[in-house]
Amino acid sequence: MPRTAFVSLAILVLCVSTVRAQWVQPTPPNGPIYYNGGNVGIGSTAPVDALHVEGPANTNIRIVHTATTADKSMLGFFEGVNLFGFLNQRGSAFAGQARQFNVGNNDASGALSLWAGGAQRM
Repeated sequence: MPRTAFVSLAILVLCVSTVRAQWVQPTPPNGPIYYNGGNVGIGSTAPVDALHVEGPANTNIRIVHTATTADKSMLGFFEGVNLFGFLNQRGSAFAGQARQFNVGNNDASGALSLWAGGAQRM
């Protein structure tokens, strides 16, 4: 019996020491999933930023809306609750609207510029 308990304890310690992160089914089932313990990696075992996505060549990040009344998908850049800049798609084929792709600075007095090679180009 003592040998069985020792082996069981050894297996338990080994399993616990190899588990690094675990998602728990939210309640209700489609509720939010979150992690407050540090950086999150998708395809990375050592994320260096809040969200680190890593993959082979031709890896894509996809934002899709499927609601027939939705007219915008957005990647926003915030400071606290204040929106400073964005990339967005407006319009909807679902609703028969013209489609646009926008890059913006939400600050009326702010500038929008393009940079390449460490120099401002526009």
